[in-house]
Formats: sequence, structure tokens, C-alpha cells
Amino acid sequence: QREFAFKAVIDASRQRKLVPKGDLSAIAEALQVDDVTMKALACEAAGQWKVASTQPTLEQIATDPTSLPVVFAGAIRGLRLLGGTDAVLFALADSEQPVQRRLAVISEMAQMDLPAAAERAAAVLGSLQGTQDGVGDLFSAFLALSKGPNALATALKGKTLVQPIAYQGVQSANASGNKPEALVKALTEAGKLKPINQGLSAEDMQALVAEVRAKGDPHRGEVVYRRQALQCAVCHALGGAGRMVGPDLVSLGASAP
Repeated sequence: QREFAFKAVIDASRQRKLVPKGDLSAIAEALQVDDVTMKALACEAAGQWKVASTQPTLEQIATDPTSLPVVFAGAIRGLRLLGGTDAVLFALADSEQPVQRRLAVISEMAQMDLPAAAERAAAVLGSLQGTQDGVGDLFSAFLALSKGPNALATALKGKTLVQPIAYQGVQSANASGNKPEALVKALTEAGKLKPINQGLSAEDMQALVAEVRAKGDPHRGEVVYRRQALQCAVCHALGGAGRMVGPDLVSLGASAP
């Protein structure tokens, strides 16, 4: 209950731009708790409420290699919200930290310095040899900003991406509301992607359905659906998970072929 109430306060503060009254320095104590979720929320609150005295602690959490991902994410968000911490976040993005952490930092940086974040995003994406947790969140961070897709598209010019990364970006872009053509083009060129022929003849469809009925494995299908690189959940729901942009896949094998 305490965790739920704390999150409700932070959500209200974020959405309504409100800061609780009184002495907020006590939030520093919450940065030391063992509860991971509470600690992450406290990190964000410290930044949202501009408690400047917490900056050293937030920096310590962000640079601690043992910080769990959810706490690390809260710390870098708190630093961004606190303000005046650009140099700290830039250093984290350019450091030898694990790629997943660098992706998370760059996602936050996009709201601070879009061109600089886009350049770093293009560099990190170009260094990846395969799918990586955090790539989807990185694309989402740029797609959520009005000028984000064009900034990332500009930074990707002349870069080379492995096809899984480029394909993941195209899927994220196509699933967004604004259909950023420049970004889709940049990703297609960087990954040397070829158009996918999605049309099937009646004969091809009949053969495919027969093969699925004979060899199909619904459990393996769910594993494929949940692969982050394929981004199926961006458009399709399955068993309550995912979005409803496209058809719900729960009917496959029943009412749908």
C-alpha cells in the first residue's frame, strides 16, 4: 500500500507539475531503502521535486555497477528531472558502461539535448551486432518527441546497422501514430533492408495453413510473439498482453486461420 500511495503522489506530481509542500529533504532517506521499487520511485521523486541535495546520491546510484536496472533507470531519470546534470548524463552515455545502460541514458537525454542524444543513439545502434534489451525503449523515446524521428534520421545518415536493429526500428516507427517517413527511410538504408512481399496466393495460403496445422506449436509461437526484436506486441495483443492496433492473435487456430 505504501508503494502504491508513493507512486500515486509521483504520478500526480508529474502530470500536474505539482511539488509537495514542506521540507522534502527527507526523500534522501528513501534513496537508501532496500525495497527496489521504492528506491527507484524515490530517485525519480528527488529529481521531480528538485531536491538538489540528493544529486550526489543519484550520481552514486547511476555509476554503481551493482545498481539493478529499475533503480538505475530511476536514478538517471531523477538526474534529468533535477536539471543541471547534463555533463553527468553525457559522461554516462559515453562511458564503458554496459550497452543497456547507455541506451537508457540516451533515452533520457533525448528530452534534454535532442541532437546530442541522436548522435549518441546512432553511434550505439551502429555498434550493436544483434538485438539488445533497451533498443525498443530507445526508439520509443525518439518517436515520442515531435522532432525526435527527424533528429534520429539525420544522425543515422551514412551509418550502417545490422538488419535486426534496423528492422526493429522500422517496426517501431510504423507502429507509431505519426508514421515518420524520414526515419523509416534512414533505417531502411542503414540496414540495407529489402521490401517484404506480404501477399500470398490462395495456393500459398492453403499450403501454409496445412503446414501450421500439421507442425504448429502454440507454445513456441508465444515465445516468438514475445521476442523484443520482432515487436509483435507493438500492434497485436495476445492473452491480454500487447496493443490492439492489429487483430488480437488469441483467435489464431480457432476462428482465424
